Amino acid sequence: MANTFFKRGALHYMEFKIRRAKHSDLENLLELRIELLQEVGNIKNKEEMDKIRNANKMYYEKHLNNGEYISFVAESQGKIIGTCGLILIMRPPYLHNLLGIDAYITNVYTIPNYRGKGIATALMDNCIEFAKSNNVGRIILNASADGKSVYEKRGFILRNSAMELVLNG
Repeated sequence: MANTFFKRGALHYMEFKIRRAKHSDLENLLELRIELLQEVGNIKNKEEMDKIRNANKMYYEKHLNNGEYISFVAESQGKIIGTCGLILIMRPPYLHNLLGIDAYITNVYTIPNYRGKGIATALMDNCIEFAKSNNVGRIILNASADGKSVYEKRGFILRNSAMELVLNG
């Protein structure tokens, strides 16, 4: 499923296409992942970058190929300019989700020069449609300050009940 969008900017229309990522996109996905992590301050030096790159390469090779990680990419003039990912989570059913299928959206990123053109919104819409078509009852994500408005416009609400325990860090 690929959707083509035309977004009017200050001077012209920008055309971009949203499609599901393929194994051949792996290197581009890795680059965008590294850029995202550098931007949010999770990578401080080359050694950390190499460790994270290798770990993500192994993750993508396994989970992108077997469908456990679903990724969409935005492409313009043959260049991947944005991405987002979705992980399906099976849990015991509950009243508002009788199938027990949740989804976690992660790795929403647009290259800085292409921001503000509706790319993240289009990527999110594809993730949401994929989730709906796979009977997902709830989608969760962690919002950055920059992405919060995109998520709120899609109907996401902030919950303060989440907790985490970091086991190795």
